[in-house]
Amino acid sequence: MVLPFVVLLLAASDLPVLQAVVEPREQFCVECCSLYCAASPKVRVSRHVSPQLGNRYDAAALADGKGDTAWVVKNAVGEWFEFVFEASEFHPDVPVDNKRTGVNRLYLWNGYNKSAKRWREHARVRELRLAVDGQPIAELTLLDDQRPQGLDLPPTLLRRGMRFGFTVVSVYPGERYEELAVSEARLDGYGHH
Repeated sequence: MVLPFVVLLLAASDLPVLQAVVEPREQFCVECCSLYCAASPKVRVSRHVSPQLGNRYDAAALADGKGDTAWVVKNAVGEWFEFVFEASEFHPDVPVDNKRTGVNRLYLWNGYNKSAKRWREHARVRELRLAVDGQPIAELTLLDDQRPQGLDLPPTLLRRGMRFGFTVVSVYPGERYEELAVSEARLDGYGHH
């Protein structure tokens, strides 16, 4: 069962606004050592469209390391995805009272990157609201660009059970569909070696 993700709404002026930059595609290397060496989060989404023609559009597509798959959802504003760091997914070397390993970066591949045509047809994220354990932390502004993007996040030490939630605040409209697509999202951090 997926628990609802609750976000306290604050005026935009109350939160820092963080701007995305274009990143090399290599940042989405699933096999490369990253924060996920220390703790591998579960990815959850508020909703997704049903599978069609053999394509799935659920949470797994958002974190599979593939640019040609995507999380796709209708009525995008207010929808969310989150990373949950469950205790069972921490490496044994990360102590319960962790004071070294944390999150400080989001990599996101905006839109449905199966093709340039699909990318233009689907809506893409313009703004996200980041909340950690339900507490709003920042507004994130993404580029309307087909290339992978990165955002520096406020450094946050990891704890077991911690949730990093991203709620869609606004979108870039698609040329054909109102459905929002995000091909890939992953967190990175520090202190994991």
